[in-house]
Amino acid sequence: MLFVSKFYADQLRKSLSSIKEELDSIFKDQNIDKSLAVKLRNLILALVWASRAAGSTIIRSKGLSEKYKIALDDRDLDLLSSIRSGKKIHSTVSTFQDIFRAIYKYKFLEHENKKPLLDLPCPELQDVIVLVPGVFNELFSTAAFERSAQFLKENHKADYIVATVDGTLDSQINATSIKETLFKYIESHPHKRLWLIAFSKGGIDCLHFMKQNPDFSNQYIKGLSTLASPILGTHHFSNISIKILSRIQKLIQMTSLKETSLFNIVANFEKSLSNEQEIWFQQYHQALPKKCFYTALAFESDFFDSHFWMMITKILLNSERINDGVVDADRAMFPDYFSAYNLGIVNGHHLVGNRSSLFAQEAIIEAHLIFLKYLNLIA
Repeated sequence: MLFVSKFYADQLRKSLSSIKEELDSIFKDQNIDKSLAVKLRNLILALVWASRAAGSTIIRSKGLSEKYKIALDDRDLDLLSSIRSGKKIHSTVSTFQDIFRAIYKYKFLEHENKKPLLDLPCPELQDVIVLVPGVFNELFSTAAFERSAQFLKENHKADYIVATVDGTLDSQINATSIKETLFKYIESHPHKRLWLIAFSKGGIDCLHFMKQNPDFSNQYIKGLSTLASPILGTHHFSNISIKILSRIQKLIQMTSLKETSLFNIVANFEKSLSNEQEIWFQQYHQALPKKCFYTALAFESDFFDSHFWMMITKILLNSERINDGVVDADRAMFPDYFSAYNLGIVNGHHLVGNRSSLFAQEAIIEAHLIFLKYLNLIA
């Protein structure tokens, strides 16, 4: 069975490598006809999604990947019972990762089955969610995980706003943009308190903002929850990957899809992924607001179960570490010398937070809400 799984993964890698080479050669011709580009784009997407669907179907139907099998065991049920009753769970018994994972598994299964499995309702939220998008967000019409925030608003009376940031800009600039968004909101709602949920590079932007505005953060921000954020950077992006993504960007623009600069996006994200981010965190972590909580969650995806763009980035990054197509999971966690809640790794690629994702992204945010409410970190 492992041979079959490896076979289909290898076949998809070869297919995408061929696509990458074809794109590179086609765009050497500056006189390429637009209609040809449209047909090429449609053909690529059709072939990739067909291959992806076929590979995933075979792997799921034959039980070739244990990662797809989420089930509650007796330990999970004991933890959920303690959470439901408000009973304290000692760290000698279970870690915070254990607690969060039990909640997440329950919420994931609930969304998959379209009905509650246990009597563990998601509580209402008085604090205001602030969504802070990240890299690649310019390619989509809504902020990452906004579908989940809208779900909480409709079902749990939660309010949310979206911070104005730009994935193509430096974190220092985005920190100023976050400041403008939050200061303006608090000016009109002085009694509200904020819960920042930051995706990808948005987590880095938030850390820069909080470091620059500790008094405001301590007074008005309950905490920061990062999702797939390269907190400690990484070393993958190269000039070759930027060149190839730039070529793909030409295809996007020629087919009248949303125009943005993948080159700028990747170039600025590269900075947050580099060693500079780890050095920055080591140097400034003590300057971060002490009254705020910090959580981190990482994603992991197999090649054959990734979004089209993430399949390409997996080829380009070629990382041996657990990753979501863009960020290595171990680099998306806060270091041991910093007081934070590292919530572990869940299955999902780097773009599970977009609105059209088939992934039960609501389970991720609901699990955070239940976990943080259990610890009395949010109201």
